[in-house]
Amino acid sequence: MKERSCRIGVIGEVMKPGDYRFPPSTTVADAISAAGGSTQSADMRRLNLSAVLLSGSVLRVPARKTGFVTAVSLNRSSRRELCTLPGIGPKLAERIIAVREREGPFRNVNDLLAVPGIGPKKARLILRRGVLP
Repeated sequence: MKERSCRIGVIGEVMKPGDYRFPPSTTVADAISAAGGSTQSADMRRLNLSAVLLSGSVLRVPARKTGFVTAVSLNRSSRRELCTLPGIGPKLAERIIAVREREGPFRNVNDLLAVPGIGPKKARLILRRGVLP
């Protein structure tokens, strides 16, 4: 009898969230690996990495509870504040401010993609804590 693949949704603190197809007996660790691995803010201690997932499951990789986290406005924050966001260093913060001053406030993710050095992946990372309005 031919083994069937199973479909599992992987969401939360992974690099590439989405739906994936796996062979039977896929573990939590396998699913996280297929989704590009966990982010730096993932709380891997809360997961049983050897647990086997069932077809149709959704695996949510939780974030560490780090206390009070404030959102950072991409339209009003200083260079120093922007540097607190994941994926933003001093040079990228300067480019964000330059585009913001030249083009006006960021209204949506497409405006953010106009900043040199920000692609879709980096925009998703930034918008975990950064806000546009």
